[in-house]
Amino acid sequence: MIVYTYCAIDPRSVPEDFIETRDYQVFLSRLLYVDRYGEDYRYDEAFTRQQMARQIYRRWSHQGTYYGFTSYSNVTCTVGAFDCDEHELREGFLIHRMFNTRYYLMAMVALFYRATLLDFAERTALVSRQLFKDMEDGRLATENVRLTADLRAEFLHFSNYWYFEELANKDEEIEHFTLHCREYRVEQMKQEIEEEIDKLNESLHNHYQFRNTEAVNRLAMLSLILGAGAVATGFFGMNFQGQFEKLFFLPTAAGGLFHNGAIVAVALLGLGAIGFGAFMIVSNWLDYRESLLPRWWLQRGLGNQRSLRRGGPGVVTPPRG
Repeated sequence: MIVYTYCAIDPRSVPEDFIETRDYQVFLSRLLYVDRYGEDYRYDEAFTRQQMARQIYRRWSHQGTYYGFTSYSNVTCTVGAFDCDEHELREGFLIHRMFNTRYYLMAMVALFYRATLLDFAERTALVSRQLFKDMEDGRLATENVRLTADLRAEFLHFSNYWYFEELANKDEEIEHFTLHCREYRVEQMKQEIEEEIDKLNESLHNHYQFRNTEAVNRLAMLSLILGAGAVATGFFGMNFQGQFEKLFFLPTAAGGLFHNGAIVAVALLGLGAIGFGAFMIVSNWLDYRESLLPRWWLQRGLGNQRSLRRGGPGVVTPPRG
């Protein structure tokens, strides 16, 4: 819950120099930190003053107007109602109008940033946990990898399309919004989430680079075996004459053993290479299925796996078979 407060003190109810007194600062502290009314600071005075120096906007303090921000409150406090330069009181008190319009919109934007970043933080944590479980087993669910890519794409969209540090061209409003976002830790949260998502993608990249290297090594081994079979069959396919032809292609009764043995050896080599290749593909199906299966088959059911919020769909258990 965020307490959004406007307070206008009747100047007739306080001493003439009230805006310069310690009592006004005490009242501001009680208002800012949403404490009950009291005659003194609710917390240690030195600590409270140090915090207020960081959390209160003082451009108009000489008129008794203060804007304060914490992670749970947004305060506008002034003394009396008066003309503000060319903005006359008969048009409506400027400070109150700004509280209800521009500053209110800034508060909504800052809350939108904070809520969105908190959502990204939760989703990043859930994705990280699921991928960690997958990596423990050495098998990543393709759906979870796609969810990671979607998370990164959505964060980039938020950063480039929705997120702006300057909502206005006036220094006062820029300073106001900057102070507001600082108390919500918007920029810090954004940087932390960006780093976490980058690390997540880097870990996936390293994992897949390792898996791809293993797959290439397996294919190289299979190619050597198939190549050996091709060399053997090619060798026997050459049109040699003389004793070679008599021994393997025109055998006599005495040379039948070499002829039959060569046929059996070449057949076993060919069948063994084909069987070994099939075994390699089946035993490492997760590495090859995206290359062998059609795209429409791989994308089945992805529409229900867009969310990783707690209690919702999207955390996919990798196949174990």
